[in-house]
Amino acid sequence: MMIETHSNDAMMIMLLKLRASLERKLTTYSLPSEELEETIYGYADVEAMIAQAGGEPHGLAH
Repeated sequence: MMIETHSNDAMMIMLLKLRASLERKLTTYSLPSEELEETIYGYADVEAMIAQAGGEPHGLAH
């Protein structure tokens, strides 16, 4: 059980880092329309995975 919790925590950290990276990409760069669309869909997928994993841990909300 402890390993599973650790694994879930590691996954959540990875998802939060990925989301932050996608947010920077969306707000910093002028992306070609195709890449912008892929980035938006990727961001939506990451948000869905975070929600499915139980949402953000308290204190990490942005």
